[in-house]
Amino acid sequence: DRDVTGVQTCALPIYLNRIRALDAELPDDLESDRVRAMAPALLLGVLWRTGADLDELRKLFDDSVAAATRARDDPLLAQIQVAFSICLMGAGGHCEEAAARASDAARTAQRCGDPGLIALVQGMCCYTYAESRPVSEVLESAEAVLELTLNDPDLNFGVMLESPRGQASLWHYVALALLGRSSEALTEMEQADQFIRGRGLRENLSHSA
Repeated sequence: DRDVTGVQTCALPIYLNRIRALDAELPDDLESDRVRAMAPALLLGVLWRTGADLDELRKLFDDSVAAATRARDDPLLAQIQVAFSICLMGAGGHCEEAAARASDAARTAQRCGDPGLIALVQGMCCYTYAESRPVSEVLESAEAVLELTLNDPDLNFGVMLESPRGQASLWHYVALALLGRSSEALTEMEQADQFIRGRGLRENLSHSA
């Protein structure tokens, strides 16, 4: 969803209506429930840009979670939860609720045990926690990603984040600075810049500018 253009954003309500029309045509089985869960999940992180009603988005989230649960697809459930956490941040700044949904996603990802998914979710937790949780929790999430990606810096789940390690690197030095650990923050800032520029991570670079 990070690459959605303005024209594509305008078309999102049309996609949503097509998803709703498709739902009635699907049979009641596990594979159909995955489709019911996946299609809204792809939209939750960006629909707030269109001014969509938050109550409508909550229903979309609830329906998607129910479908992923029926399909017993925890990786998909984690993506839905973290996408909705971003939606809550964008649609009116519901920061505490966003952090709670991100924490749900982190628990789901841990249950799955997929390192790439865990890195993705923890990287997103840095962002949501920064608005409503103690800085120490931001630092803890960032350090969890940095440790997980230490031997595989390019570890990724392939959605939402260009680089979980790049995202965590940015929040790591921010958290250190806010905690008064300025010398460490400056060192980490330099290392983060080298990592991001060295890999040409434009999304992360734009956040650090």
